[in-house]
Amino acid sequence: MANNSGEENTSLHVSTEELCQKAAQLQSATEKLWQAIYQIESKMNRTKGYWYGAAGNGCRSAFAGPMSELKQACSALSACPGKLYEMSGVYNAAETKNQAAAGALRRNIL
Repeated sequence: MANNSGEENTSLHVSTEELCQKAAQLQSATEKLWQAIYQIESKMNRTKGYWYGAAGNGCRSAFAGPMSELKQACSALSACPGKLYEMSGVYNAAETKNQAAAGALRRNIL
């Protein structure tokens, strides 16, 4: 559907149950990602003895840069489930309020 400016409007219908389900899935996935990160770091730390001199320093810095970026991305993702749960609560509260308001309306108007 297009509005007056020619742009399309998009309507998205999401249930509170679906938001909670997706939040739980995202939380589980980010926990698995953190576990993988810790396992990689553990393996890298156990091989420190093999990394000597300039080559070793180069390998460590080549590993540390992307790992830092990965941790930042994972931290950002870790915040999302909480936001989805919060949105679910807001939607649920609004839905409850609307149902209460609709229930108070007269039904025999016609």
